[in-house]
Amino acid sequence: MKTPAPQTKSDKPGKKPLPKLDNKDLSKSGFWLSHLLTILATVIGVYLAAQAGLSQALIFDTLQTKQNNYYLRSSLYAELADNTALLNAYNHDVLKKGVSVDTIKLRNPRLSTYVWESMKFSPSTLETPTYFLTQTRRFYADVNEIIHKVEQGQYGSRHASSLLQQHLDTMNNEVLPKLQASATALTVELQKYDVVVDLQDEVK
Repeated sequence: MKTPAPQTKSDKPGKKPLPKLDNKDLSKSGFWLSHLLTILATVIGVYLAAQAGLSQALIFDTLQTKQNNYYLRSSLYAELADNTALLNAYNHDVLKKGVSVDTIKLRNPRLSTYVWESMKFSPSTLETPTYFLTQTRRFYADVNEIIHKVEQGQYGSRHASSLLQQHLDTMNNEVLPKLQASATALTVELQKYDVVVDLQDEVK
């Protein structure tokens, strides 16, 4: 009776030899991994660039809005200051002297409201503080009513002068200084980003 030959390690049941690694497979895996990382880096780069571009666009838009509103407030200030000076002279030279109604009509101050009327069509108006819009609207409405009533003989000239002086004092002592200060504040904000504003920059 023959004795069975001893089993070697390779002959043990349930054990399979490990597959041999192919260099071609490794090369393919490395290629796809590298390709995937490149795509991922590109996507991240595009995203970051888009975010940076959006941020810069928002900053530019904000600065442009502030610059436009600076010019608007400065123009409104200049127009109100001119009209206030005109009304001061009208009050001093006409109403306070108690002249006749006919003379009062001839000396109508004829206020300029080009800037104020143009603001109705300017998007920058919405960026202007409500206080200035309200005070300007009330000033023109009240002043025009005083002028109309004194010309119609409904107000005596001295009574009209007293009413007008109250509105002029408010405009000169409160509204105009605040309006000028608000325009100056916009200048300071713009200068932080090296944006220089000058009311003469368009004049050659």
